[in-house]
Amino acid sequence: MDLLDKSRVSPERVTMEVTESGVMANPERAARILERLRGLGFGLSIDDFGTGYSSLNYVRTLPACELKLDRSFVRDIATNASNAAIVRAVVDLSHGLGLEVVAEGVETRADAQAVRELGCDLLQGYYVSRPLAAEEFERFFAAYPESDIARELRAAPSSTALEVTGSKGPSAPPPGRRESLRLVRG
Repeated sequence: MDLLDKSRVSPERVTMEVTESGVMANPERAARILERLRGLGFGLSIDDFGTGYSSLNYVRTLPACELKLDRSFVRDIATNASNAAIVRAVVDLSHGLGLEVVAEGVETRADAQAVRELGCDLLQGYYVSRPLAAEEFERFFAAYPESDIARELRAAPSSTALEVTGSKGPSAPPPGRRESLRLVRG
């Protein structure tokens, strides 16, 4: 909490990611810690979902707000019917549990369109941007509304959201601005 106080960032503006394998190493302990973090106001995301051996029971009981679907299911989703079926099922399950779904590893326009059509709430990957240092992210963020990809996503027929994350700098973001960018249409 000292770091939050120093940076003047409220917990509601921070989403912590925990890997599926990290949770499954000691599910009861992880659930207690995650409940405590949620109680403080932090958002929680289950990262790399589908790569471990988690029980759906644990996914159901964790206090997460977001599930990040591993890139292994997203890769070539536009042409891989098996991956599309898995993503559709995970999206339906997640939405039924009140979770947003982030498609990780989106690298092509076709894959971006496919995850939108399958109901993913957010997409993340090289299609939007490679990882950026804090200074590069600030330039990207400032130019984003006028970028080709922003225009393309705004013009897409289905509702979607786009998340772009950059490296976190040592200082807090300016008031009203997040370290990540979410373009929401709908």
